[in-house]
Amino acid sequence: MKLIAIKRQRAAFTLIELLVVIAIIAILAAMLLPALSKAKSKAQGISCLNNMKQLDLAWMIYASEFNERLPVNPVGNANDAIGTPGGVSPAWVAGWEVYTPNISTDNTNTLLLVAPNLQQYGSIGGYIKSAGTYHCPGDTSTDPKYGPRVRSCSMNGLVGYADPTGGYNPAPEIAGYQIFLKSTDFRKLSPSSAFVFLDERASSIDDGWFFVDPQGYKLSGIIAMLTVNNLPAVYHNQCSSFSFADGHAEIHKWLSHNFATLSGNSQSTTYTDTENGFSDVYWLVSHATTTQ
Repeated sequence: MKLIAIKRQRAAFTLIELLVVIAIIAILAAMLLPALSKAKSKAQGISCLNNMKQLDLAWMIYASEFNERLPVNPVGNANDAIGTPGGVSPAWVAGWEVYTPNISTDNTNTLLLVAPNLQQYGSIGGYIKSAGTYHCPGDTSTDPKYGPRVRSCSMNGLVGYADPTGGYNPAPEIAGYQIFLKSTDFRKLSPSSAFVFLDERASSIDDGWFFVDPQGYKLSGIIAMLTVNNLPAVYHNQCSSFSFADGHAEIHKWLSHNFATLSGNSQSTTYTDTENGFSDVYWLVSHATTTQ
């Protein structure tokens, strides 16, 4: 009997079929990537809020141990060494971060945040323990020489305010506005409305004192113009994280793309009541202080 060999043709995709599959994968990736990006941003926001609450808790514990006196939040200069031995003033956090690269190891020095010996100079780090609490996961700023920066957060400049010598003589810019030195001072501006901590923009941050210029703000809302100096960080889809004097934390969404994308801190920016971004500055100022 004669055997007949049957040659089977090898199955394969045609070029057109491959191109169709690639196109489908590209379409699915384009649909999924924004969702994944949003999920990542949301997860970072949740982590950031947890950090804000931890900072708030340490702030409250400090006050409870010092007769309701709030942690000192001084106006500093780069050479003042605030919050350290020999510094001109105690401070809730030591160090001076700079945006200019290759200048200061303070950008990456976690000991300035939680070193036990700094607690006697005003640091709240002893109540926090973990240096990571001071850093928002959305902050990717780095010092090219020294590495990732370790602190993203600052404190409302009207909370725990101290002048550059550690005294309580208010600067002209804040004269006539409420300064919060004790936990019992939150009356006219309620604890649930007064923010304490926030993440500050990498290009704006230096010491732990976040400058809010309240000049022009009136409780009635009759305002001609407002100035923004230090800038909140916008790491969460045009939103910023804040914690408040009652212990809660929240993500605040800015209304103006103009305000959210302001860069730098080399000079202040003033808004009139008809300009895009004015309502955002109004929110910031009215949650930082009030008229006396």
